[in-house]
Amino acid sequence: MKCAVLDDEGMLGCQKYRGQRKIRFVREPCEVKLMSVVIIGGNECMSRQYADVCMEHGCTAKVFPKETGPIEKKIGSPDLMILFTRTVSHKMVQGAVKAAKKNSIPIARVQSSSISALRALLGQRGMAQA
Repeated sequence: MKCAVLDDEGMLGCQKYRGQRKIRFVREPCEVKLMSVVIIGGNECMSRQYADVCMEHGCTAKVFPKETGPIEKKIGSPDLMILFTRTVSHKMVQGAVKAAKKNSIPIARVQSSSISALRALLGQRGMAQA
């Protein structure tokens, strides 16, 4: 059973799997509160893989590979903000850092936007792989 955030209010629910196939969705709240991560930058085609790696480490992810408006309003209040510094614009970094300071969100800066770099960072932060 994998937990996932259902909606913007933070209602948690569980997805039950048989192998790789999702068989049903349970609306009862889970007993585990997942950490939330915001990833800024990276490759657009790898957004889904970033979210999958975060789910493997027991956290949900919002991925913003490129700017589609003011990012300060879309970030929310995550437990960790990850900046892939090599593949992100200065304007996005400034907006993200501004929002992080305002909401006291810890920031992790990673030069590479690879999956292995993300796994290493999440491992260092104590988010063990499930």
